[in-house]
Amino acid sequence: MGSKHWQQRSMRMVSGPCLDEPDAVRHPELLLEPAAAITTLDSAELQQRLQQAQTLKNLPAFEPQRVLGGKEAAIFEAAEPRGLYCALWCGVWASTALGLGYPAINPDHQGVRMLCKAFAGSPVYLELMATALNLAADLLEACIEEPHSVATRLQPRVQAIRELASIRRGHGFSNALIRAATQRGIPCFPRLLEPGTKAPLLQFGVGAASRLIRASTTDADSSIGARIAGRKPITSQWLQQLGLPTPKTVMLPLQSSVFQLLEAAENVGWPCVVKPDAAERGYGVTVNITTPEALVAAMAQAVPLAQREVQVQAHCPGAYVRLVVINHSLVRALRCEPPFVVGDGAASIAALIEARAENWSKPDPITREHLYEQPQANPEIEQHLAQTGLTLQSVPEAGQRVVLSSELVDRMNWVYSDWLDLVHPSVQWMAESISHSMASPNAGIDVITTDLAAPLHEGKTQVIEVNSNQTLQRPQAEPFIEALFPSAASAWIPVEVIVCLLATDAAAHLAADPLAQGGVVGISPALQEADSRLLATPLEGCMLVGYCQPEQLLHNRSTRHLKFLLSWQEFLDQGLPCERVSRVVLVGELPGADAERWSTFVNELERLGRLKRG
Repeated sequence: MGSKHWQQRSMRMVSGPCLDEPDAVRHPELLLEPAAAITTLDSAELQQRLQQAQTLKNLPAFEPQRVLGGKEAAIFEAAEPRGLYCALWCGVWASTALGLGYPAINPDHQGVRMLCKAFAGSPVYLELMATALNLAADLLEACIEEPHSVATRLQPRVQAIRELASIRRGHGFSNALIRAATQRGIPCFPRLLEPGTKAPLLQFGVGAASRLIRASTTDADSSIGARIAGRKPITSQWLQQLGLPTPKTVMLPLQSSVFQLLEAAENVGWPCVVKPDAAERGYGVTVNITTPEALVAAMAQAVPLAQREVQVQAHCPGAYVRLVVINHSLVRALRCEPPFVVGDGAASIAALIEARAENWSKPDPITREHLYEQPQANPEIEQHLAQTGLTLQSVPEAGQRVVLSSELVDRMNWVYSDWLDLVHPSVQWMAESISHSMASPNAGIDVITTDLAAPLHEGKTQVIEVNSNQTLQRPQAEPFIEALFPSAASAWIPVEVIVCLLATDAAAHLAADPLAQGGVVGISPALQEADSRLLATPLEGCMLVGYCQPEQLLHNRSTRHLKFLLSWQEFLDQGLPCERVSRVVLVGELPGADAERWSTFVNELERLGRLKRG
């Protein structure tokens, strides 16, 4: 791709540390080369046109100072203003579309080289990155050629990238997992990216040390546990068999009479709760029912969402707490409450909601990123306020707390605060016991409690529900990854990389240094082409295979020890096959200068922690 204003010399994926950049791992690389015809626009005019192009909805702010990092002079000298601004625009646009931070932009003797190091450790969403970079370059060209028609010209392309970006934005927790793993040096590979609402299936780690994760479920979660948790009657029976405290419960068929319904309420006691047997996220649930009329209405609400039965349960007073269990360990105790605002005596409820939403991304207390984008148009809020004699235009007194919803529906919008330090050891034991007994290492156990610090036998904490596929918020991604991988090393198997100057060197190495029993030896495409007999080399106790992409071997979860054999040229073009190795060897003799560069590279790998010997 290119134009008379710029040329894209290369768009490649650097697999791992390379000779020139031992600290760079798994990043898209875009090299922009100035064309012969240089625009006559000065930098100030070009910047003005770029800013004018932002009339397109959701284009990022043009903030070159955030991308340059003090390299303005060097980049100007290397690529002239047009190349500079093209690189800047690419960087700003791509990083904004992906939400993964700003890339590094470096001058190059051939032009401007952009490295998105925000992708370190994760080749996820590369198609989106490539699309964003190319679209950014097109935007720049449109600004130079016809700034007033940029919106019309590029609207279809912008829509295409928005559709790609929506795949990423729709799965906030998955992306938080990727970010948390990347920060700890744990690689991530996309295994299944499905359209629609399903979260992507991701592989974290390498070979036999890896784990498969989709949203909050992992490869260790059993279908049996999911079946038990997916049906409230079965869950209730299971908990009772374990002798754990649960509210008194009666199950009713969907076609139950009003008499049967009232009898069930009398049996469990007033007030009571009505739930469908299989609905999620609180849909169809009515709590604190005190009258027969409300009971009948609750039944009518629950029946359409039920599969076989409706649950009538004793109402438990107290706080609603989600006990988050990951890898059979309690990591969070989230006190959950409906969204609320606090009056200041001057602002309306609508204004208070908008102000609250602006600060909704703060990590403490644990919350969603946003409350309500358009609260004044939310009929659920208005309906709830009307029940308390308020409207969105009402002005609450200073200090007055106004709850925006009392329903259990859509808990993604609730306020979450961590009470883990209050949990009594017996309550922790209960949560972890449920996880083990249901074969659900990752579970959300919902309790109602009047005192979470009280021993279990005092009856102040009641289990009301177990969720095998729990909805987690972004701040919980880090403890999730930590529970699965106590250390970065636990996500890796031993990986050796053998760089061969000649194909004959590869054959000699296989004969002299075979891999331990049970390992896998991968032969690179170049070595396969140079010597087809390599794959027929007799090896005892291990498997010799050819590969096209390194990930093909890194994905294999049966592999406990891996050795890559690749050519010198492949190493120069692509870097190492992965960002962390236990051994790296050069087979053959390089000329003096190259030999010195190689030695420096290996030493730098070890200094940076990418060469983990042993």
